[in-house]
Amino acid sequence: MHYPNNALEKIEEVSYLIKNKDSIDLNKYLKTSDLRNHREVCDLMADYCKYMSDKFPRTKPKENEEDEEEAAEAGEPVNYVPDLLEEASTW
Repeated sequence: MHYPNNALEKIEEVSYLIKNKDSIDLNKYLKTSDLRNHREVCDLMADYCKYMSDKFPRTKPKENEEDEEEAAEAGEPVNYVPDLLEEASTW
């Protein structure tokens, strides 16, 4: 938790815990280590990617010139961006 208004008090508490570390277990009051194992998450993500790639198969590019002509051509860009602010204003 963040306590910006009580920062000095929190520093004093931590200082006290460090000074008395022989009689007080520091790990009981403060988080001193953060060990994370991401192996399980990575394995789940790999399984999910494989599952979804089966749902969306990739098409292979055509190699013949005749096939290229039959392929749909991309349209020319319109280069028109409407001015929404001008269209929204009422006179």
